Amino acid sequence: MADIPFLDFIGDDDHLIDHDALDIDEQFAPQPRVHPHLVDYGNPMEILTDLEFVKDYHMSKEVVRDMLLPLLQNDADPRGAPVPPTLMGLTLLSYLATSSFQNMCGKIVKLSQPTVCKIVNMTSKTLALKMSDFIKFPPPNQMNDIHVQFYALARFPGVTGIIDGTHIPIMNPGGPRAETFRNRKGTMSLNVQVVCGPNMEFFDLICRWPGSAHDSRMFNASSVKLRFDNDELPGYLLGDSGYAQTRKMYTPFPDPANPQEEAYNRAQKTTRNLIERAFGVWKRKFPILKRALQNKLPNSINIIIASAILHNMTRQDNAMYEPQEEEEEERGEEEEDVDHPRVDPNGADIRRRFAQQFFG
Repeated sequence: MADIPFLDFIGDDDHLIDHDALDIDEQFAPQPRVHPHLVDYGNPMEILTDLEFVKDYHMSKEVVRDMLLPLLQNDADPRGAPVPPTLMGLTLLSYLATSSFQNMCGKIVKLSQPTVCKIVNMTSKTLALKMSDFIKFPPPNQMNDIHVQFYALARFPGVTGIIDGTHIPIMNPGGPRAETFRNRKGTMSLNVQVVCGPNMEFFDLICRWPGSAHDSRMFNASSVKLRFDNDELPGYLLGDSGYAQTRKMYTPFPDPANPQEEAYNRAQKTTRNLIERAFGVWKRKFPILKRALQNKLPNSINIIIASAILHNMTRQDNAMYEPQEEEEEERGEEEEDVDHPRVDPNGADIRRRFAQQFFG
């Protein structure tokens, strides 16, 4: 067969390509197989408006993006279908904000309940290990500002922090020590000791004592007491009558005998009320803290600490989610747990002279 000249070849209708037919063939051609591990989870950070995001997760996008997510970058599991760190953080937030695995799984789609449990345990542990970076006393050069802010509340001088304990309900942990977690109300709980600052931020937190432990016992065994006793921390702590009066801990007069002591009690109570408000804000922001945690004890402790860290993050947020406070509920809970320690004559004299000097 003679060679067909190139120009004759392209001009021959028998050799022209039917482009319409080719388009139809391409439409029905087998498509490339999508890898089953490449799942599009969706990103609430992009899907939701700022208002919707705060309503669902009780934190702003800015705090999540700038403060939370950088801590979780190394937590993604490379096996199978890895969940991006963004959705891992939002899974934890949704669990804390809704107090329900089922509700949360409906919001972040395509995550099974076992996956959610694994993510909550893993991310809360990661945050708990960072507690010392987020829950700490201010540096010495900021202490004067702390004293000024506390003084503005009720004119009580020299306050560095307010201390109290609050109960977080948990399921029965089992084992020979299980009954030590039963509190005075007959339910299982952890008694969590907190020192809060003037912005309701947490300066110190201890989460390991069972519900039967008294506030004064926790404080006496704590490092924060040692730091105040050694004058490592300036100023004073304010506590309720469940604590012993010392040179570094100021408690109410049980029976005020004069106007100075009455004025002292009013200022002390008004200032100390801040920690009751802080507990209310913390528990309303993360309602999981009011439901008996159904996790193993180590995981429950990590979840509580993680929520406290997130609480501190939101206290720095100008557009923070601010739930309605539950001050009355917290006051009722804490006052029932007051144990009046033996009165130290030296402590009583310190308090009496303090009232005469500053409230006379």
